[in-house]
Amino acid sequence: AEKTRDFQASNKRVGVPSLTFRADSDNALRTAATAAQRQVVELEYLVNEVVKSLEPGEKDRPKVKEPRWRASFDLAYGRALALQARAQGYNILMAQMKVAPKPFANKGSNTWNMKPSKDISAGPSVKKLVSKATEYLSRVVDEHPGTPWADLAERELREPMGWEWVEERRDYEEIERRAAEAANRKVVQFADEDDPKKPGQKKQMMGPRQKPRL
Repeated sequence: AEKTRDFQASNKRVGVPSLTFRADSDNALRTAATAAQRQVVELEYLVNEVVKSLEPGEKDRPKVKEPRWRASFDLAYGRALALQARAQGYNILMAQMKVAPKPFANKGSNTWNMKPSKDISAGPSVKKLVSKATEYLSRVVDEHPGTPWADLAERELREPMGWEWVEERRDYEEIERRAAEAANRKVVQFADEDDPKKPGQKKQMMGPRQKPRL
């Protein structure tokens, strides 16, 4: 809790990692992957700090007899490990894609989507984190059934901790054309509303002024 509060007090922002990457050229894909990694840097730093603050509690956990405190520690540690596994796995797959972009299996595909997966393909270090997170979260479910702690642990376990690449085709020319049209419409609307050449515009919109009744 202190680590999270300190991070919030620093006014740093945790970006939402991108999951869709344009890949009609290797340069476009590498540029998108680099930008995505920057987004997740602050998140990974925060999660690592939380995990490091909880790790010392492992050795004394067996001494805790109060069920509420056992459930709280196991849930906090399990969720932090799960998020650490997702963040590290994301960065590893991004780095791999930048070094050696994956070829598409289907002709015409030009986009890679990163999807949650039960398959852990980011290496042994991430697999170890996933295993440990699963152990702690499963313990909460087994030892504290029917409690809010168990409910949160079950939700965390339902979300896969690995990632996989899924290809698709997108019409980027059409997407860019629509974006340009939307931007132009917005500019025109603002210009009409604030056009200094139409001084009577606001008065006309307000309608005729009624005389007060006495």
